Amino acid sequence: MPARVKIDKVPMNLDLDNIDCEANQCFENSYKVAKKYPNVKIVEGIIIVVGKDFHSKVMEHVWNLLDEIHFDITAEQIWITEEYSQVSEVRYALTKIHTLEDVESMKFLNLII
Repeated sequence: MPARVKIDKVPMNLDLDNIDCEANQCFENSYKVAKKYPNVKIVEGIIIVVGKDFHSKVMEHVWNLLDEIHFDITAEQIWITEEYSQVSEVRYALTKIHTLEDVESMKFLNLII
C-alpha cells in the first residue's frame, strides 16, 4: 500500500542548477539527480493533484530521496510555471525506492527509459 510522504525543498547541499528538467519526464529528471549524486535514491509513487476547482487527478510520479528528505526537482523546476497555477495541492505517496545501481541495472535490461 502506498505510504504518504511530505515533500521538502531540494537539500541545500545539492547543486542542481545545471540539471535541466523537462515536463512529463519525472523519471528522467530524478534519474539525472541520482546520476550526479549516487547517494540520492529514486522514488516511485503516485501523486494526487487537487485543483483549485476541487477536482483531483491521480498520476504515477517519480521524485528523489536523500536520507529522510523527499524532494521533487520536477515540481521545483517545471510546476512553478503558469500552466500549473490552477493546482491548489499535490499529495505524494511512495510505492518503491530505488538506488542508482538498481536503476542502472534495469536500464541495462531495457526495462526502463
